[in-house]
Amino acid sequence: MFTLPRESGRAGARVPLRGGVRRLLAEAGRGDLVRAVTVCVLLPLFAATPARAVDPGRRISQYAHTAWRIQDGVFTGAPNAITQTADGYLWIGTQNELMRFDGARFVRWTPPQGKQLPWPAKVFSLLGARDGSLWIGTGANLAHFKDGDLINYTDAIGRINGILEDRSGTIWFVRSRVGDLTGPLCQVTGAGTRCFGTQDGIPFGYALSLTEDSGGNFWVGSSTELTRWRAGSSDTITPPGLKSAEGLAGITGLSA
Repeated sequence: MFTLPRESGRAGARVPLRGGVRRLLAEAGRGDLVRAVTVCVLLPLFAATPARAVDPGRRISQYAHTAWRIQDGVFTGAPNAITQTADGYLWIGTQNELMRFDGARFVRWTPPQGKQLPWPAKVFSLLGARDGSLWIGTGANLAHFKDGDLINYTDAIGRINGILEDRSGTIWFVRSRVGDLTGPLCQVTGAGTRCFGTQDGIPFGYALSLTEDSGGNFWVGSSTELTRWRAGSSDTITPPGLKSAEGLAGITGLSA
């Protein structure tokens, strides 16, 4: 089910969601590692995206919402990811398709003639980049939709679980179900990609989540570990509560 809140009257200010990773460090220092990681995992879809603040002068009962459900025929699969591009469109990636929402209706996205996403078109992550383009993470590879053209990156295959644009405009992503040994954290470099793994300070073979903190560090989550990484430096936390989660969904969302 996909839900959007709406308010009768003045819209709240747009504010960023913050604090996940900074709070993690403070709580980790007090020995509360499990709670620290849990705080960071609670926002898998809306991490690092704007949200509308709730007007403190209104009661919850004064707000309404609209819901679009699979059983109503809006989607043919469960939604996995959501983002907004600079033109205002919302994009929702599901188990079967990529949908575009203009505020009134959903339209199934159709790729340019002669181009297509890997089949089946399972979309696990999305990013609306600052240049107005859309990055699409599928169950098989990374794709980029810009100016009416679709480019598939096929040199870093795997399920793309998270995508971000760093402060310099570089695109990064994390992946699982990796078919090579180059590493779970990858950087887009022109028409190709470069991945980072064990030799670069990331001790696990696949990753499920990714964010960047105010200091320019990346935080990469796996099923059992959380690594703070930047080129030439890394630290890894292994929360005791996740030791038995090897091979399972562990840290699936991060927010800084």
